[in-house]
Amino acid sequence: MRIAVLPGSKDSLYAALKAWPIDLGIILIYDFPRPSPYLLNLNKGVETLCNTEIPIVTVRLGRGRDETVNVLRKLGTDDAY
Repeated sequence: MRIAVLPGSKDSLYAALKAWPIDLGIILIYDFPRPSPYLLNLNKGVETLCNTEIPIVTVRLGRGRDETVNVLRKLGTDDAY
């Protein structure tokens, strides 16, 4: 399964389009003391993925790379872009 990790930036969406086709879009929301500025664009990322008919998964995570890796493994990721 090819998964595009989309934090809400235009650069991440561009990278996903370059790696096309992808099977799933995943939006990871991390709990930090201050909100991420990417949260302001979150709705645009979701809207764009909806227009491409790619399934979307949104996951709220605490801090830490291990949590992110575990989520990607559970989704059966082969390639992440």
